[in-house]
Amino acid sequence: MKNGYWQKLLRIDLTTRTSAVEPIAIEELKAFIGGAGLAAEILRRETPARQDPYAPGNRLIFATGAFQGPPVPGGAKFSVVSISPLTGTFGDSAAGASWGPSLKDAGYDVLVFQGAADKPVYVNIVDDKVEVLDAAGLWGLDTFETVDAVNKLAGAKASVAAIGPAGERKVATACIVFDKHSFAGRCGLGAVMGGKNLKAVAVQGTRVMETHDGEAVRSLIKKFQLEIAQFVRGNDFRLHG
Repeated sequence: MKNGYWQKLLRIDLTTRTSAVEPIAIEELKAFIGGAGLAAEILRRETPARQDPYAPGNRLIFATGAFQGPPVPGGAKFSVVSISPLTGTFGDSAAGASWGPSLKDAGYDVLVFQGAADKPVYVNIVDDKVEVLDAAGLWGLDTFETVDAVNKLAGAKASVAAIGPAGERKVATACIVFDKHSFAGRCGLGAVMGGKNLKAVAVQGTRVMETHDGEAVRSLIKKFQLEIAQFVRGNDFRLHG
């Protein structure tokens, strides 16, 4: 169905180092719009009340929406959702870079981590190939060093999510860093990665997402790109990032 979604969830169990692809019903995508809404429902459904953020039963969810497929302005943004170490309840943080669109390019709308590895690991996803690999040589590196090291291992085309020493030590304010320039900085979700012994997640794909009316989407993209460019020229938004 050409609707901006693959209707696929990739689930990785870090305890068993196994993965599985599960279907996402179109009714669920309509009911919970966007990555944040869909991930919140998955978290509600799969975790009990008062879930320990660092327990293997907690979920770490990377979720996209319909805009991460086509080149929609601002469409790089996606959501990372889990139980927050800071609050003990629902945590949602947005990030950008190329990671969300790369997950879509690999053929998935949502990536769910459960369980916990018995030693440091990183995950490499290339389309249908999903590997849970040893990260002993990466542990202790800062986030920028980790992104560079994983890129050498996974290939220069990969987009990489990584934690540094703060996440490894489960510091409750730890971020997840994407491609060295975007950050899931709220709710301490980097600490959740550290609790799962998950150092990094590299993603790359070769698939092309189709939409219901490709010509209409392309026309709207051009329209909004022009309006955004005209708006930015008249202020300091671009100057200050």
